[in-house]
Amino acid sequence: MLLTSVAMPGSMAGLGFAHTVCERWPAIKIIVASGQVRPTGHNLPKDSRFFLKPYHAQIMIREIRSLIGT
Repeated sequence: MLLTSVAMPGSMAGLGFAHTVCERWPAIKIIVASGQVRPTGHNLPKDSRFFLKPYHAQIMIREIRSLIGT
């Protein structure tokens, strides 16, 4: 499982990082979060989820369980 933010320091932004992980390791489940940018569905990696910050812990836990199948 990968949880990344859209805005990250360094040479690769969070969405680019998420797409790279999705391409190299398609079995990894991905959650993208942001407090500023709300990416549209076609900007997100396939089968990933988006959370607008701040998010509620219980909602995040439920979504993680849904993604990993527990």
